[in-house]
Amino acid sequence: MDRESDVRGEVVIARLHALVRAGYRSDLGLERTKGAVTFKHPRKAAEVTLWADGRVVDGAPSFIANDSNQTIIAADDKAGFDKFIADSPSPVAVRKVGSSLLETVILAAAAWAILIGAVYSFWRLSQFVLGTIIQALTN
Repeated sequence: MDRESDVRGEVVIARLHALVRAGYRSDLGLERTKGAVTFKHPRKAAEVTLWADGRVVDGAPSFIANDSNQTIIAADDKAGFDKFIADSPSPVAVRKVGSSLLETVILAAAAWAILIGAVYSFWRLSQFVLGTIIQALTN
């Protein structure tokens, strides 16, 4: 790989991490953004798209490009991207922790329910089998 590709890859990865730290979550698999990753923010309606060349496109009105309907931040515009991240709404603390915590709690509750159901079913089955054996022996 050439040095330019290495630098572009470093920019893309750094921006990916910065977006996630700012509360954005990836929305992969959208047909219209092949070759890019689209992000959604829990407190922001507009989507943000990170392209393979490091460019970031936001659907919100721009603070950079003369009142256009999108914010387009070039890969080499570190100051513009840093301002964009700084101006992003901070995710609610519960939401930031909540997505992973809530998922963990739901999975733990489901696992416990399955375990308790399995133990109860085994206990009832063993009572039935033992009752059938005892009844057969006494007849």
